[in-house]
Amino acid sequence: MHSMIKKLKRTVVFILKLALFASLFGIFFGIFGINNPWLFNLSRTTGVTMVTFVVLGIALMSVYGGYSIGSTKSKPIVHSMALATIMTDLVTHLQLSIMNTSEK
Repeated sequence: MHSMIKKLKRTVVFILKLALFASLFGIFFGIFGINNPWLFNLSRTTGVTMVTFVVLGIALMSVYGGYSIGSTKSKPIVHSMALATIMTDLVTHLQLSIMNTSEK
């Protein structure tokens, strides 16, 4: 019974982490989609931007320990997740700016 509760807890924490990452993904594309409405259409640039965000986000969250929810105090988790999120957003925005085509 104890291991079943532990598995349930891990599953709930995993779902919360997934929901948090999905919301960060949605916020990023929602904000940058305002000035780049073509970002909501499936294209090579959109695909590369999405893959960059996901891969870099997961890597930086792992490196900075942002997914240690439930095992450490909340203040270090918030700082590491904020740092990982800011770096992910900056690099993804830089990549988006490089791939963005101008219509001039």
